[in-house]
Amino acid sequence: GKEDLVQKGQHNYQYQSKKPVKEGSYLVTAEYQPTFWSKNKAGWKQASIKEMPDAEYCEQTRMYGKNIVNVGHESADTKVITRPVGQGLEIVPLDNPANVHVGERFKVRVLFNGEPLPGAVVTATFDGFDTSDRSKNHKVEAQAFYDKTGDDGSVEIIPLRQGFWKANVEHKVDFPDQKTCQKQASYTTLTFQIGHQAH
Repeated sequence: GKEDLVQKGQHNYQYQSKKPVKEGSYLVTAEYQPTFWSKNKAGWKQASIKEMPDAEYCEQTRMYGKNIVNVGHESADTKVITRPVGQGLEIVPLDNPANVHVGERFKVRVLFNGEPLPGAVVTATFDGFDTSDRSKNHKVEAQAFYDKTGDDGSVEIIPLRQGFWKANVEHKVDFPDQKTCQKQASYTTLTFQIGHQAH
């Protein structure tokens, strides 16, 4: 079934379920509405080339997120976890990470508009790997894993330690109307726990 979450907490991105959820395996999904971002000498602004004629670069940004949550000690269901949810750019686990031990391979498939995406760069890192302060810049955190998807869009992530992991994929294609914007940029993350749940 589906659970609607309510925004709760001091930040607008903090959500929780209305009531405690039953034991089992869940996907928490998030989507950022497609938004035009353009850059000129003054910097970035939410606009297309039509609103910013002097733009050096424009992209329509689409962002997706997916988090695997296993509630209860024995929860490691694959039925919900391994089914695509229909995001524009999506990382689909081919197993539940609860079944994956440190050093074993965690196979995932990358889909773009529902089709396998070969040659996509997949990076992954774990909480605590990069401790640098990125609050003042947009530099991507250091990554613990890097590989490219095969012809079937799949890749095997190798989690080298237990903890909270985040896998990322970016994919850019030409925007259909070049007078409006140059690129359609999709970003997606899959977050999951390897080993004991954090308390």
